[in-house]
Amino acid sequence: MLNFKFILYLLAFTVSINFTNAQWVQTSEPYNSSPFKSIAVNGANIFAGSQGGGLFLSADTGTTWTAVNSFPDTYINVLTAYGTNIYAGTANSGLLLSTDTGTTWMVITHLLPNSVISLVVIGPNIIAGTYFGGVFLSTDMGAHWKKQINSFSSGVVFSLANDGTNIFAGVGNPEGVFLSSDSGASWSASGLTSNNIFSLAVSGTNIFAGTDSGVFLSADTGKTWTAVNNGLPNRAVFSLAITGTNIFAGTSGGIFVSTNKGSNWTAINQGFTGLTDTTILSLAISGTNIFAGTNSAGVWESDLANILQYIVECVPSVAVSGSTSFCQGGSVTLTARDSTGSGYLWSDGETTNSISVTTTGNYSCNVTSACGIVNTNTIVVTANPLPVATITPSGNSLSLCQGSILDASGGSSYLWSNGATTPSITVSTPQIDSVTITDANGCSATSSATDVTTVYPSPTPVITPGGATSVCDGDSVVLTSSAATSYNWINGATTQSITVKSTGSYEVTVTYANGCSPSSLNTLVIIHSNPLVPTIHQIGNSLKSSYPSGNQWYLNGNIISGATGQFYVVTQNGIYTVQYTNSNGCSSTSASFNFTTIGVGITELTSDNSFSIYPNPVGNQLTVVIANRARAGKQSLIIEIYNILGEKAPFAYVQGDASSQAERSRSLIIDVSTLPAGIYFIQMKTEIGIDTKRFVKE
Repeated sequence: MLNFKFILYLLAFTVSINFTNAQWVQTSEPYNSSPFKSIAVNGANIFAGSQGGGLFLSADTGTTWTAVNSFPDTYINVLTAYGTNIYAGTANSGLLLSTDTGTTWMVITHLLPNSVISLVVIGPNIIAGTYFGGVFLSTDMGAHWKKQINSFSSGVVFSLANDGTNIFAGVGNPEGVFLSSDSGASWSASGLTSNNIFSLAVSGTNIFAGTDSGVFLSADTGKTWTAVNNGLPNRAVFSLAITGTNIFAGTSGGIFVSTNKGSNWTAINQGFTGLTDTTILSLAISGTNIFAGTNSAGVWESDLANILQYIVECVPSVAVSGSTSFCQGGSVTLTARDSTGSGYLWSDGETTNSISVTTTGNYSCNVTSACGIVNTNTIVVTANPLPVATITPSGNSLSLCQGSILDASGGSSYLWSNGATTPSITVSTPQIDSVTITDANGCSATSSATDVTTVYPSPTPVITPGGATSVCDGDSVVLTSSAATSYNWINGATTQSITVKSTGSYEVTVTYANGCSPSSLNTLVIIHSNPLVPTIHQIGNSLKSSYPSGNQWYLNGNIISGATGQFYVVTQNGIYTVQYTNSNGCSSTSASFNFTTIGVGITELTSDNSFSIYPNPVGNQLTVVIANRARAGKQSLIIEIYNILGEKAPFAYVQGDASSQAERSRSLIIDVSTLPAGIYFIQMKTEIGIDTKRFVKE
């Protein structure tokens, strides 16, 4: 029988064989302590640019490195390969190009600010991001350059990426990510702000941004962004590299990988050597290898296949069967997935591969396997408490009044035994009721039954007004309740009838002999304000009301029939008033106006001293017949016409002293064809008096 210790030794030995190639290995050169901020793959060649140590080339997958002595600058910020060309952005020499595998280099622009820190090459177009200089564009392989007018002001363009249609620029905090859909000619903000965007990478329709607070993902061309940092510590992400569905992130604390679009991240430092807590400034993938440029420890390399196999075998995760949020009494099954697992210790003390969880908590498992003891990811389980379903009032053999309410509470939805789905139901007949409530978590509970055995009649009281409910100030409305034992009005009155003198909604609650106390519907009473008192102004022989309509004129307290206009032409002296009535039917009356200017000290003309007119209504000619004035002596005569406003018409007849009876008794024909249609007054004045007639002009 094999010794147990020997078995463990054999397992450990197997692990070391399986994962030796998975470890990070520091390449033989360059060991330069300068930061390696950029690595680029150009066919079989790998270029590594340092900041202070110059440029290095490996033609054998990183086994050996050679310093590129022909390169004119020791500070290289960014390297980009495009076809057979390799581009290098430097701190002091602008942008350089090599077309012969790095043997010779040419400066393709001195127009840029010296420090070029990001690059994108698309055919003949080169987009260069600078340190505090913004973005520059060349459309002829670098022969000519133009600084692009952009909407970001900081000018620090840390990163550039191309998805085939759009170019994305990662700018310094707080401006974030910008988008150009016209090869860098114009730029617009792309939704992710308040971060330094150190790195950008494109995978199909997904854009990943490495920032000073983790990784963000956009699946809609940069319109919206989501943080994808599960398993990724709160560290700066300086570099990103993508191969297939696998995304590598170089951070201030080592290298992490995600195999599911950033939903989960796994550190690939544990079980490896050399890169734990190391700042990774650059990443590049060449064939089956991945290279990492560090801040101060040179360039490191590892095997991609072994890294991904390590993730499969040495990072077991928890499989979840069912929902992790359920109602009390439910459960979820958690299974520690691991192909080589030989022992399990869950956070709740269970030691099986799978556990059934029924209570709230955070669950993880220490798995003993060929990789050693590895802790799984944590699963948060929530067992939601059941709601409490109650009915108010509740009990057996309840006696309620007709129209009483049964209330349920504590749920998001309700289902009563009678099929109702509202929080409350109205009792109208004897019945047994229960309710099932469901809360926001989807958890349900059913109340105990409430037995309503007696339902007393409780008719709704009716309010009867003793007249109109819309009256004027100074009037009142009597409201009377239908008969009951007692009354309680909303204004505090306790009589069956109340007299209302103010606007409001009036309701009465009555009590019947059976003890039921229903309330009536509201009765609205409106007390309208009386209008302001009208005033009277004299205009010649006319009186004018301050209101343009709604008037009624009075003489000596008697209504003047038909006198409802704003103006009234006075035909005799006396005490005049005008009453104004508004649209609510409320009235106010003016002060008295004593009119004394007609025939002051002279009597009115008697019938034998008067005159008559015809036809009335009149069309074009009005005939005036002056009666026989029996009084002897000379008498003058004046005839004038006024409109209803008291304005004199353009007509006047004047007769001098008439001594003979024939002169004092005659007929006149007056042409009224030019007068507008309406009501007019014709007035005759003599020494002994005044007389006025009204006619209608058609």
